[in-house]
Amino acid sequence: MDNGDAGGYIYTSTDSGANWDNRTGAGRRRWSSIASSSDGIKLAAGAIINSYIYTSTDSGATWDNRTGAGRRRWFSITSSSDGAKLAAVVNSGYIYTSTNSGVSWTAQTSAGSKNWYSIASSSDGSKIAAVPFGGYIYTGVYSPDMSAVSYKIPYLSTNTAYPGYCVVSNRSSQELTVTFTVGAADNVTPSGAVNTFASNLASKKTKLITFLQNTISYNNENKTLTDTTNASIYGGTLKFTSTAAYTSGTEASCKSMLMECYQGTFNPKRLMTGHVCENGY
Repeated sequence: MDNGDAGGYIYTSTDSGANWDNRTGAGRRRWSSIASSSDGIKLAAGAIINSYIYTSTDSGATWDNRTGAGRRRWFSITSSSDGAKLAAVVNSGYIYTSTNSGVSWTAQTSAGSKNWYSIASSSDGSKIAAVPFGGYIYTGVYSPDMSAVSYKIPYLSTNTAYPGYCVVSNRSSQELTVTFTVGAADNVTPSGAVNTFASNLASKKTKLITFLQNTISYNNENKTLTDTTNASIYGGTLKFTSTAAYTSGTEASCKSMLMECYQGTFNPKRLMTGHVCENGY
C-alpha cells in the first residue's frame, strides 16, 4: 500500500518552471513517472508501490484514480499529444495501453512480462517503444482497433460446493489474451484489479476456465481473486482481446468466441445462465 511517509505530492507549473503548485488531489505517493498532453491539460501519473494510475483533465487541479489496470508497480508512462492514448509499463508485468485517457486499459502481452523500465510514444500514440532492465529495446505499432470480446458473468460463488466451469472456444483467426475482473460482490467493494493470464487463447482452440472459491484457473495457471476474499457471491467480466489488429480471416466477436458455463460438484452440473456477451469492451 502507498505510504504517506514514503513519497510526495505531484507538482505542476504554468510558467515553464518558475513557480510550482503542489497538487494534493492524488495524495502523497512514490511517484515514478508523469506524462502530459501537448497543451498541458491532460496529465497521467504512476507510482512504484502497489498503486493505481492517476489522471487529470484540468492541469492537475483534480485527479481520478484509474482502477482499470489495477494496482501495480508503474515505472513509466507516456501520452499522445491529445492525451487520449496512454501507455504505461509495469516492473515485473506487462505493457498497458489506453485509448480513452485512462478510463479503461488493455494489457498488451505480446512483448511478455518483463522488468519494464521506460516507455515512449509518438505524438499520435500509435508508435511505442519500451525498454526493460537488462534487455532489448521493444517497439510496436498499437492499433485502437484490436478485437475484444467480453462475457459478463452475473453470479459466481466462493462456496466450495459451487465451483464454476466455463468452456471457451475461439473459432476466430485471432490469438486472444485472457483477463478476468471482479465487478461486483456481496460483502466487499471490488477494486477493479485486472487478472491477466500469461497464456493466450490460440485460434481454433477450446479451453476450460475454472472458478473455485477465491481462485480462477486457466491453462494450468491460477490467479487469486483478492477482490473476493470476504465475499460469498460475486460477478465479473471475462475479456478476450486480440494480440494484433484484425486483418483477415474470422474476427473475434461474440459469434466466433463462444462460451458456456456450468456450476456445482454434482453430475450433470447445473447450466449457468444470465451471462451477456459484448463486442469491443
